[in-house]
Amino acid sequence: MTERKKKEYRIPLIAALIVLLIACVFSIEALTAAGAHYRLPFVGFGGTFRYPDVTLGGMRFSLYWSFFIIGIMGMCIISYVRREEIGISPLKSLLTGVLIAIFGFIGAKLLYIIEDFRSVLANGIGFAGISFFGTVFFMPAAIPLISRILGIRKKGFMDFCAPAGVLMLAILRLGCFTRGCCGGILVMVGLRPWIPPVQLVECALDLMLLGMLLHPAVKQRFRGVLYALLMGAYGVIRFLLEFLRDTPKRILGMSNGQIFSLIAVAAAAAVLILYFRKKRAPRS
Repeated sequence: MTERKKKEYRIPLIAALIVLLIACVFSIEALTAAGAHYRLPFVGFGGTFRYPDVTLGGMRFSLYWSFFIIGIMGMCIISYVRREEIGISPLKSLLTGVLIAIFGFIGAKLLYIIEDFRSVLANGIGFAGISFFGTVFFMPAAIPLISRILGIRKKGFMDFCAPAGVLMLAILRLGCFTRGCCGGILVMVGLRPWIPPVQLVECALDLMLLGMLLHPAVKQRFRGVLYALLMGAYGVIRFLLEFLRDTPKRILGMSNGQIFSLIAVAAAAAVLILYFRKKRAPRS
């Protein structure tokens, strides 16, 4: 492994720091402005983002779906750069990124339909409305299918796909911030309204998780169960951030996201405990 490959985990950590600095800019603007008159033109009410759409050449583009496309590109790039780790062709590495995005979206849409069945029944199924945990839960079934579709018979393919999935989750949270969805609770600091930029905070934490998954020592220690580590860590991130999100807390004072977080952590813990017990068991 080259020295560059060993240090690739630092890139998402630097990106996480940049995202946190951006979150600070929006929060400081909200907490220091006179009333709701913000100095920076792109800052909206309470430190949110003002422009969910952009217009280029007379055409309007949704920033959210633009980030979705960027996320697909990001997954293709990270799969391409890391293809030699499991020895797949450049084309199959790119197709892996695309298929993870497709199946991830399907999983996110399916869980959204289950969560908001009445709304979907009344309004139909459209592109809007996804649940990120649908992606997290669906991918362990989708990745083996992707390997069959592409004819990849490589040990460690699940581990290989895990970082790409986290990158997509991080980038989509940037889209959520620009659109104003999945936002924080409204907090009044004196007479100043402030909405914590939980989307940006989650994006930064997801990027830190990505850096951890790319660390050589972590990849070695959790070889074969890297996705379980992802699921458990993401569950912890979401559980804590849900306290700051403006989401209904229906079950035992918890949101759907927190319930899914506990399921993710429990499933990950079970897999990891069995893995390390088997690893430590004496061989006959």
